[in-house]
Amino acid sequence: MVQSLKCSSFHTRTVTLPDCNEDDQQDCTRVYHLVLPRILCHSGVRRLGEAPEENEYFEGTHKRVGTLPLVFALHAFEEDARSMEVFIPYADASNFVLVLPEGKEYSFNSGDCCGAAKHDDINDVEYLAHLKQELTQEFSFLHPSLTYGIGWNNGAFMLTYAMQQEHSMFKAIVPIAGYTHRLQEM
Repeated sequence: MVQSLKCSSFHTRTVTLPDCNEDDQQDCTRVYHLVLPRILCHSGVRRLGEAPEENEYFEGTHKRVGTLPLVFALHAFEEDARSMEVFIPYADASNFVLVLPEGKEYSFNSGDCCGAAKHDDINDVEYLAHLKQELTQEFSFLHPSLTYGIGWNNGAFMLTYAMQQEHSMFKAIVPIAGYTHRLQEM
């Protein structure tokens, strides 16, 4: 059974990568944040514009919503996932589940760059793929084919790099202020 999660709230969670080959085993356990949209949580019908209940929680019931998109929001270099909180109101308004992965020491290894993740050769493509798999298995209202990504700066580089490495990782991506210039054979 899924634990109770408050709607429209920033839930910090961890995931351990299976078969992790990182030199530092601490890099095998990664932090991410999850935001469930209000459509999954309210207990009754509200009128348009009506304020939500104060303490709305997802209790595992979701039959009336069907399949929802999963959207990854990847932060910029030297930022953390909180910098992508701006997408929380959009998750509510557009009814998608928002996942905000944390890069290693504020960076993702996007092949050509950046920071500690690049220096330590962290496999962030595996991290994103495993996170997608875990979430689509945990929540039956998510489907792997409805996964999207938006990234800023290093997060944008990471999205394009992930798409080049794993073609079915995302249905579509929005890289902002950064993308991999060198196209790899797809």
